[in-house]
Amino acid sequence: MSSVDVKIVFSAVSDYSVRIKTGNIKNAGTDSNIYLQVFGDKGDTGVIELKQICDTKDKFQRGMNTKINLQTVDVGNVSACFLFKSVTSCW
Repeated sequence: MSSVDVKIVFSAVSDYSVRIKTGNIKNAGTDSNIYLQVFGDKGDTGVIELKQICDTKDKFQRGMNTKINLQTVDVGNVSACFLFKSVTSCW
C-alpha cells in the first residue's frame, strides 16, 4: 500500500470593476486581444485575457468607455493594474 498526501488550497475570491477609457484621437482603438493583470498587497491575479470573461468585440474603439466586471483571486489593496494587448496591431 502507498499513502497519498493531498493538499487542498482555497483562495479567497473578490469582485472587481475595471473601467477602461480608450483615447479619442486619430487611430485610437484596437481589435486586438486585451489583457489585464491586477496587483495588490496579497499578490496578483496573473494575466487575464478579457475575452475569456466577457464579450470584448468593439469594446476598445476610439472614445469608448468600457466597464469590465470580473471575479478573481483576492489581491488585497490594489496597488497597480497593467493593461496590455497582443502585438498584432498598434494601440
